[in-house]
Amino acid sequence: MKTFRCAILGFTVTILLSASQSIGQTLPQTAAYILSGGIVEVKDMKTDGDDTVYVPSFMIGLTNMIPAMAVHVSNRERCEITFEPVKSDQVKRVSVYFNNVIPTETRNQLTAKNQLQSISTFYLIGEEQVVCAEVNGNKGCSRTLDTPAYTENLPRVYKAIDYLFSKFCSPSRRKGAF
Repeated sequence: MKTFRCAILGFTVTILLSASQSIGQTLPQTAAYILSGGIVEVKDMKTDGDDTVYVPSFMIGLTNMIPAMAVHVSNRERCEITFEPVKSDQVKRVSVYFNNVIPTETRNQLTAKNQLQSISTFYLIGEEQVVCAEVNGNKGCSRTLDTPAYTENLPRVYKAIDYLFSKFCSPSRRKGAF
């Protein structure tokens, strides 16, 4: 089982985007918020119609700078969201298929703790592909997507997931045992 680190930095895909939990939030805002680990608030995103938002660059931890991203709905019916860096020397694209996520399998694990903050890894899991990443024509897909989040943001991230599935996406269900 492959795991993609979602923050589009070089070869690994480390997508960390964010959006706050407010009524009337759009699908790309909600997805961006979830995948930023709750770091980037909706008010900090620039909206371009109902299907695209631009997320500013942000820091996770003390050393990981996540570049500015364009987040857009690729396929509303499949609840497919695509993330692309605004400026890049390489073609980098990450697609997340939220209809393939099994919400009851979503979990987190504490990965780092220092005097300033606590960082957890947040996992979205499915029996089918949850994420596909493309870098310079090379594509890889996985049934697990993990992304870092500040531990204190996790309750809001879980609320955003509930909102996502209540308003926009159809949650997947376990089809069989692993």
